[in-house]
Amino acid sequence: MAKPINLKILSEDERTILKDAIPLLRDSDPYYWENKSFKDSYAKWIDTTNGQFADGGFEQFKLAVAQMRNKMPLTYKDNGTLLRKVIRGDIQC
Repeated sequence: MAKPINLKILSEDERTILKDAIPLLRDSDPYYWENKSFKDSYAKWIDTTNGQFADGGFEQFKLAVAQMRNKMPLTYKDNGTLLRKVIRGDIQC
């Protein structure tokens, strides 16, 4: 079973990989691990982290991406005021 990781301990490169994989979470295919983009992102993640989070496999990576999506704020302008929102799967840009 995949366990949440502490995103604060990740390097900038590791967080960038997770950020770039956020759109892959929106894929509704139940066999997401067969998606080439997902495999490439996962391989990059394993290589960059030196296999530190390899025990959880694809599920660990997917959970880390979901954590990043929920923690990474977006800033929007609305009539000169700044509103902070969190990226969710239901927000369409």
